[in-house]
Formats: sequence, C-alpha cells, structure tokens
Amino acid sequence: MEAVKTFMMKQVKNVSLRTVRASVPEKNKDGEYEVLIDEQPTGITVPYCDIEAAVKVDADRYLLFLTNDTLFEEMLRIALIRHGEGVLDMLVVGAPYSTGIFEELDVQKTAVNFRFIGDTTWTVSIPDKPFFRIPFIGDPPCVWHSFTPKRYIRISANPPKWQ
Repeated sequence: MEAVKTFMMKQVKNVSLRTVRASVPEKNKDGEYEVLIDEQPTGITVPYCDIEAAVKVDADRYLLFLTNDTLFEEMLRIALIRHGEGVLDMLVVGAPYSTGIFEELDVQKTAVNFRFIGDTTWTVSIPDKPFFRIPFIGDPPCVWHSFTPKRYIRISANPPKWQ
C-alpha cells in the first residue's frame, strides 16, 4: 500500500520572474513575465512583474502574490501555478485608485493570511480539488476572478467589507 503524501504550505525564496514583454502602463497593457523556479525556466507566464511572496502548496503547485509596480494604484494578483501545467487559477484583489501594501504574510499548514488595503486580513486556501463558483457571486468585495466557474483558489476577508 502506497503512503499518502502530505504537504504543508511554506514560503519559498526560489521563485523569480524574467521579463518576456514589459508592461506599458500608459497604454494600460500588462506585461508578460516567465516564472523561474531555482533559476530554471518553467514556460509559465504571468502578467505582473513583482513577486511579493511565493508559497509552495505541494510538490508541484505554487501560490504567487504579484504586483505590477504602479504607484498609488496597487492591485494584488494571486496566481496558482502547477509546474509542467501552467496557471491553474488567478484572481485580483484591489480597486481602481486604491493603494495597498502587501504585508504580514502568515503561512499556515493549509492557508495563507496577509494584509492588503486597509484593515483587512485576507485568507487564501487551496482545496484538494477544484470547486464550482458562479462568477461574480461569493467572493469578497474588490476581488476579481476570471470568468470561469471552475476555481482552485478560495479567498475570504476579515472584515468582509472595507470601512
């Protein structure tokens, strides 16, 4: 009988980005940046240029917290990638003309807590299997998810609304 492998999330420092195509803020165009793991190309690209944090979820999945280096209008993009497969899910936390600082990262066994924009503590978890969620329903305010019902990232906010 094969032993079940268990993983605990942990913050890692071996993930970086390499510019494929730089963003053009004045034209509102995101860039394209390749994810490197241990300085090795993965073929996976993301649209934001700064890694605020990287968390290893399990043997081949990583949670990336990304910003676009735009002064006075920060958006936090959270991407779940699988090595060898690509971006599984991505969401954005923020609002136009809002500022935010990514801080107080706290990696737990099965979830990640952090602060971003105001007095809100955000919690991100990755369920074992993808789940169904109707687009635009069920996420906290100022969270923008891709328009697909299949999700891999759960996010909650405390308090649930910004003051």
